[in-house]
Formats: sequence, C-alpha cells, structure tokens
Amino acid sequence: MPLRLQKIELSDEKVLANLVQLSVHELSHFTAKEIGEDGLFEYPDLHTFFVDPDRAGYFIRIKNKLAGFVLLTGLSDSASSREIKDFFILHNYRGLGLGSEIANMVFDEHHGIWKVPVVEGNDGARHFWRKVIRRASARRYAETFLQGFRGTTFEFRYPPDLRGVMPGSYYNEVADDTSDDSEPTL
Repeated sequence: MPLRLQKIELSDEKVLANLVQLSVHELSHFTAKEIGEDGLFEYPDLHTFFVDPDRAGYFIRIKNKLAGFVLLTGLSDSASSREIKDFFILHNYRGLGLGSEIANMVFDEHHGIWKVPVVEGNDGARHFWRKVIRRASARRYAETFLQGFRGTTFEFRYPPDLRGVMPGSYYNEVADDTSDDSEPTL
C-alpha cells in the first residue's frame, strides 16, 4: 500500500487543527481533558510546529489519502533528543501494520536519540510503541515511568549503536510481545 509522509506547511494549519481535535478527543479518555465551551479541545502550541525550526509535522498519506499525522520536537542540531509529541492514525487505517512503517519512516528521516512519551493508562499505545522501539533500537531502549508526566517514556537511539548501550542509561531487553499490534495515538 503506497505510504508517505508529507511535511505539513503553514497553509495546512487548518487541516492539522481539525485532525488534532480527533487525536485529543481520543486521548481525553486517558487524560480527562475537558472540551472548551466553544466545542473544541485546546492545543495551545500547535502554531509552533510551523514557525519553530525545532518542531515539524507530517501528514500521513496512504494511497494519497489523508490518514493521520505525526508531530515532532527536538529537530534542531542543538537538541539533545527528538520526541514524538503526537502520533495519530485514523481508525480506518489501523490494524494494517502501517503504524510501525510510519514510525520507522520518521526515525529514518531524523536520526538521533528519541523519546516517545505514552500517557498513563493507554496500554494499547504502550504495547505498540514498545514493539516498534524494540525493533528499531535492536532491543536497546529505556522505558521509564515519570511521575511529572504521568506515563511511560521510551528512550532509544536510532539508528542503534550496536557497539554498546547509550552512556548513563539502563536498557531493557523485553521478551517478544505479540499483543495488540494496532496503531493507537500516544
């Protein structure tokens, strides 16, 4: 199935804002985020993905149809790590194994140390990311629960350094997890 990432431009801001509403609504089950009186969820720093060189967004396109988006931070050369801030695939395209492929396309585009936070309670996303990251990192990754964030954060290097583990970090070697392969949001 033809799959590609399309860099999101400022002229695409309205389309991204619409998709973000779907993502935040889905995550509100785990975050208890309330909808505003205007019928919209707040995503206050969305505009920064168009003006900050440290941030970027990509639409996910399958057969040239809009299928989701991914938002990234930590892309400048001075950043210590890159982070997936939001990863969303429309329900029609989930369960097809495309989420792993999309994540790997992102990692291939932006090498370095990655952090992927997953909100507490979103077990489907945690299992999905563990499986993707385990493969992408050659099983060299850290998985930590952060109190301030209230969720799990995965940290790894891509491409993996096969000469040794990342200095100062403990890396898990998790047994194969064949559970839920769906592509949930963070």
